[in-house]
Amino acid sequence: MKELRFRTLLVIAAVALSVYLLFPTYQDYNNNIEIKNIVNQLKDSITTANPNLSSDEIESLIEFKEDSIRISDPSIKKAREKRVKLGLDLQGGMYLVMEVNTAKLLERLATDPDQQFKDIL
Repeated sequence: MKELRFRTLLVIAAVALSVYLLFPTYQDYNNNIEIKNIVNQLKDSITTANPNLSSDEIESLIEFKEDSIRISDPSIKKAREKRVKLGLDLQGGMYLVMEVNTAKLLERLATDPDQQFKDIL
């Protein structure tokens, strides 16, 4: 009975620690959703109020507003710093191109490379 109590306590402690460590990630996710909603509303209001603005000007105004929202609230910055950071593979992978150096390959495959072979390569 004591073993079962200890295991249960250990599982509860592990779950509590996990929730504690993942809460800033959840908070950052919610902050990003709220900021996107605010930015979308702002974009709609800017385009209706000033239809003659170019898309670059609208994007710069929206970017400025988004940055000011992120800077103005210290809890957003704190949650952003403490969130779980995803590696490159989890952010969307990477693009890798591998090429074969055929000259070096042929040079290594040649059993008796002479000077003429090296000149041709």
